[in-house]
Amino acid sequence: MSKLVKPVLIATLNLKIDHIRAATPERPVTVWAHCYRVSASRAFVRAEVWDQDPSDVFATAQGVFSLSQPNAA
Repeated sequence: MSKLVKPVLIATLNLKIDHIRAATPERPVTVWAHCYRVSASRAFVRAEVWDQDPSDVFATAQGVFSLSQPNAA
């Protein structure tokens, strides 16, 4: 949402999550997500999740989201 010119409704078109390993029990998790491209009607996002060391991710995700109104990106 922070990449958009104005808030709009968003629908998930495609979301892929790869689980590499289980999270360490009772550890907080951190997610880094990056919207690397916004077009007039789509947003493209990648994410990584880790619990202790950012170089040891336990899950990754990639998604494409539909924007409900044209977005002046």
